[in-house]
Amino acid sequence: MLDPLKNYLRNRKLKQASSTSKNNGVNEAKSIGIVFDGVDLEAREVVVKFAEKLKKQNKKVKILGYIGDFEDNNSMLFKSYNKKSINWLDIPQNSEVTSFIETPFDILFNLYELSPSHVEYIVKASQASLKVGIPHENGLHDLTLEMKNNYNLTTFIKELTLLLNKLSGVHVNS
Repeated sequence: MLDPLKNYLRNRKLKQASSTSKNNGVNEAKSIGIVFDGVDLEAREVVVKFAEKLKKQNKKVKILGYIGDFEDNNSMLFKSYNKKSINWLDIPQNSEVTSFIETPFDILFNLYELSPSHVEYIVKASQASLKVGIPHENGLHDLTLEMKNNYNLTTFIKELTLLLNKLSGVHVNS
């Protein structure tokens, strides 16, 4: 009963926050945002290693992970938000999320296989110039890569990086 109202209000808020940036490709990518499922401990390791490689290439990298019921104990190697910071409209509301959304990344990597509605909100509201990820029914991304076999985060990052390099001529090691 409340779902139609909830979706209407969330979409209205999204329209107010939606990105006005334009897609200028990856040729000059200097800042990269990564949003991922921080509940998955293996994914944390993969994403942090990927971010470290990007930083070695002099790219500014911000990572945002959803950590579910966990509490952020400030020992994580990435910024996070949890279930408590998501309001009834499925909009995450904490300073880490707000800062992430407002950062004008050159590229935003959405590393979710299936994006929950709170991640959809982050991706849609992001000020990133280029949003990349798995194909999504709501057209979340500017560039998508469909995995033919089972989704594997490491493989997805490598394949997406390869695709970006082919499109731009600029090489980002994965």
